[in-house]
Order: sequence, then C-alpha cells, then structure tokens
Amino acid sequence: MKKYALFLIILITIGCEKSDQFTSVEGYITDYYSKEPVPGIPLLITEYRPFLYPSVDTEDTVFSNSDGYYYYEFFNKEDRNYKIENLQTETYYSQKDASTIAEGKTNTINFAIKPFKSLTLNCYNQSKTFNRLRIYSHIDESEYIRNPCEEFETFDFNIVPEFENDFYIGLVHYNENNEADSTKGEHFIFYSGINDTTINYYY
Repeated sequence: MKKYALFLIILITIGCEKSDQFTSVEGYITDYYSKEPVPGIPLLITEYRPFLYPSVDTEDTVFSNSDGYYYYEFFNKEDRNYKIENLQTETYYSQKDASTIAEGKTNTINFAIKPFKSLTLNCYNQSKTFNRLRIYSHIDESEYIRNPCEEFETFDFNIVPEFENDFYIGLVHYNENNEADSTKGEHFIFYSGINDTTINYYY
C-alpha cells in the first residue's frame, strides 16, 4: 500500500513538472550581410497543438531592442508545442521558417535576416498582343496594374538578394467591346544577385 501511494505521488509530481515548466527563448537579430544588430524586428511566438486543426492556441509578439536582442519567457502547457519566427517588415524579409522552442529549457535562437533591395522591372510589349498588364510579387505582396499598358512599362519592386523572387504576370487583351478575348498568365522567377538592380521582361 505504501509503495502504491509513493507511486501515485511520483506520477503527480512528474505531471505537475511537465505542465508547469519554465521556458525561455532569447537571441540576436542581425543583418545577413553587414552582421550588424537590427532593432525593432517583430518575432512571433506560437503555441500550438500538434496533429490538431486548427492547431494554433495562442500567439504573442516580442521585438528586438536597440542591440538586436530579444527575450521571451513563459510557463509551457502540457501537450503543447512552441515555435518562433521573425516577421516581415518594410525593410527586412521573412522566410516564414519557424524554429522550434524546446519546452522547459533556456533556448538561444539567433536570426540573420536579409534586407530588401530595390529592383526595377522593365516590361516590353513586343508582340502588341495584350493591352492589360498585371504584375504581382509573392515576396512582399505588392501589385501593379496597367490598363491599357504601353509598349514600355517600368515598375519598382522589393526583392531579396540571393533568393528566388517569384512574380506572377497576367496579360489580357480587351477587344473594342471591352471583352477579354485573350489571356495569359505565368510565373516569372528571378534569382537576384547582390548587385542586380534591373531586369527585363518581354511579352
């Protein structure tokens, strides 16, 4: 009987420790190229339940300070997992590649983030087949529409250096009754070098 009571106490103790663990995560946010600290970057901490949908229970945000440092602490819940990712800003890109936070431990997770750079996209309407042009960037979700489009159009986009920048280009021809009688859509993927500033697209 005494052994049984002792066994129950051990189980209860283990259960309490598991569901009441102190967890922390800290690290530095630096510029991928300059290695300098980046202040004001938001980081999203997500609590979720694996194998369930919807899996997200709570979300919280912390920001890097003037030294690029961030710190977040919490008591993790039983049967919950946690992850952290940096969020995209106007000047820095996020690959939305979250890192796992180990429960009950002091985690150190650093982020080296790539800055956006400006790219000029020149579009040449060589075929004269289409008179409406739509360009959408999957990187920062910006969009341009030219209706009607000229023989030459130019656009400025944010891109990520040394990365596959994906654009969707939609082309339409409207007839004299303002009806679309010809359409074309394609993905235009451009791998940007560090020093690239201009690319050309012909249609």
